[in-house]
Amino acid sequence: MYISEEDHTTGRVPPKASKPMRDIIAKAIKADPVKYNSGMLEGKSNAEYTTWIQSLDSWGGGIELSILSPFYQVEINVLDIKNNRMNRFGEDKHFKKRWVSKYISCVVIN
Repeated sequence: MYISEEDHTTGRVPPKASKPMRDIIAKAIKADPVKYNSGMLEGKSNAEYTTWIQSLDSWGGGIELSILSPFYQVEINVLDIKNNRMNRFGEDKHFKKRWVSKYISCVVIN
């Protein structure tokens, strides 16, 4: 999600380049334990999830994009190829910027 798998495998972007985004997400989740509870966080506690998402081996999804969209003030649109649908984050905020990505299985292609 943070950096495409292609970028990781070709070495164009080091895996730790996603750390600033992971920190933003962990901080937002930790700050709102009522909203980000185990029901919202795939059965993980707030503390477990914030630790998990900071691991370079963890891949986020909708939760993370819903946090990054207002933080960066960008509408994020992810075309889910497998399910033939567009997932939108921040579409109601009228941001001046828009980011579009394709999602195939568990790999994001920018």
